[in-house]
Amino acid sequence: QSKTEKLLVDHLAEYGKTIHWECELLHFDQQADGVTVFYKDADGKEQVIDANYLVGCDGAGSVVRHQLDLSFEGDTVPKIFYVTDVILSSPVINKDELFIFLIAKGFVLFFPMEGAGHYRVIGIIPGETDDRNITFEAMGNFVKEQIVTPVDFKEVKWFSTYKVHSRKANDFMKGRCFIAGDAAHIHTPAGGQGMNTGIQDAYNLAWKIAYTITFNANELLLKSYNIERTANAKRLLETTDRMFDFMTGSNNFLNFIRLNIFPTVARFISKNSLFNKRIFPLLSQTGIAYPHSPLTVPGKTGKVNSGNRMPYFIAGDGRSIFEHIAAPAFKLLFFGRTDLARFDQLQMASSDIICLSFKDIPKPIFSSASDFYILLRPDNHISYIGKSIDDCKTFLQALLK
Repeated sequence: QSKTEKLLVDHLAEYGKTIHWECELLHFDQQADGVTVFYKDADGKEQVIDANYLVGCDGAGSVVRHQLDLSFEGDTVPKIFYVTDVILSSPVINKDELFIFLIAKGFVLFFPMEGAGHYRVIGIIPGETDDRNITFEAMGNFVKEQIVTPVDFKEVKWFSTYKVHSRKANDFMKGRCFIAGDAAHIHTPAGGQGMNTGIQDAYNLAWKIAYTITFNANELLLKSYNIERTANAKRLLETTDRMFDFMTGSNNFLNFIRLNIFPTVARFISKNSLFNKRIFPLLSQTGIAYPHSPLTVPGKTGKVNSGNRMPYFIAGDGRSIFEHIAAPAFKLLFFGRTDLARFDQLQMASSDIICLSFKDIPKPIFSSASDFYILLRPDNHISYIGKSIDDCKTFLQALLK
C-alpha cells in the first residue's frame, strides 16, 4: 500500500497538484450548485474551500458519511487479529510465495515482502482474549506449534492487533457529496480486496465528475456511481464474508471440512486450469461487471456481454488491447473490414471519443462475429456491443449534452 500511495502522490505532483497534509475536516455546507468545506490546516488555522463536489475518502470513521447521515450497516467479528512483519528462516517458507496454514478455528498467512526472509504474517489470537497488549514474541511458539512447518523468527520489525469489520453504507452519494473506499464499505481481509476496491471506487467516480464538469453530462452519469459501486460493495461483502467464515472455521462443521477435506481438494483444484480461470477474475477484480448500470446498453457478442470489462487479448500488431485503449476517454472500437467502420457518424455526438479499428478478431472471445462495434467507457467497461453505430450515437448524445 505504501508503494501504491507513493505512485499516486508522485502522479499528482507531475500534474502540479498539491496535497495538503495534516488537515482536519470540520464540517461542510452543501448548496444546489456547490459545496463549501470548512477545515483546519496543518497550523491549526481554519480555512474554507468552495468546490463543485466533495468526495469523502476519510476512512471507516468518515466525517463526511456521518454528516450526510448515511447508514453504515453490518457487524464486527468478535475476534482479535494480529499482523506483523518478520525476518524468518525456514526450509519451507522461503520461496517468495504466499503460504496459507489452516489451523483449528483460524489461519496463519505468510505474505512475502521485499528482502531475504522478509514476510508479513497475519493470524488470529487464540482463545477469547481481548488483550490488545499481547506481543508477537508471546505468539511465536503458538504459531510454530500450530503450523507444524519448521520456522525460526529472527527479527520482529513491527506488530499490531486489530478487529475486523464488515459494513456498508446504504448509499455512496447525496446531492453533490460522495463517499468512497473505507468510508463507504469495510470488509474482512479475505482475498486481499480492500485497497484495490477503494481505488476502483475513486476511478469510477473521478472520470464521471470530470465528464460532468467538462461536458455538462446528464445527471445520470454521477448517479451511476452510486448504482454501480453500492452493488459491487454488496457482492464483495458477501464473497469476503463467506471466504472469511471458511478460513476462520466459524462453526464445527466448517472447521472439520477445512482441516480434514479442503487441503486435499485444494491441492487438486489449484492445478486445474478451469478453476484458475474462474478464481483469477474474482481475486484480481477484472471480473467486475455492471450489467444493470444505466450506462450499459444490453447486448452480447460471442462470449462478451455489455457491462463487462473489455477482455484481454493480443491485437494483430502484437500489442495488448489495453495498450490501445489506455486513454481515459470514451473509445469506439470496430472489429471487421475497416472500410465498413462509420466513425464519421459520431462527429456530432461527442468531441472526446477515440475511434479504433481492428481487422483481426480473436475467435476464442468473439466467436465468428464480424463487423461489430464496442463502445468503451473511460474505465474500459463496455457500454455497448453490437452492429449499430446509431445506438452508440444515441447513447452518447443522451449522456453528453
